[in-house]
Amino acid sequence: MHIDNGNPIFIARHERETRKALESIVRYDTCGDTISFGVESFDTRVRELNNLGGSVEDIRRAIEPVNEIGGQRVDGIPKLLPEE
Repeated sequence: MHIDNGNPIFIARHERETRKALESIVRYDTCGDTISFGVESFDTRVRELNNLGGSVEDIRRAIEPVNEIGGQRVDGIPKLLPEE
């Protein structure tokens, strides 16, 4: 099983709830899974011009629990990592 997209702004703003969801995903997904954030750009001005929502800091905050929870390895392969 693999996950598809994730919303980094939701993760950053609801970290307690998403930690529980991430723990469940990591328990059942296949090693080497990625959660695509669809960031498009880390440039604040580009984000504003394209109405992408959220801040660069929100994205950074979302990466932390995914790395922490999903970074556990099985046979050397991480369970779940964030992807731009």
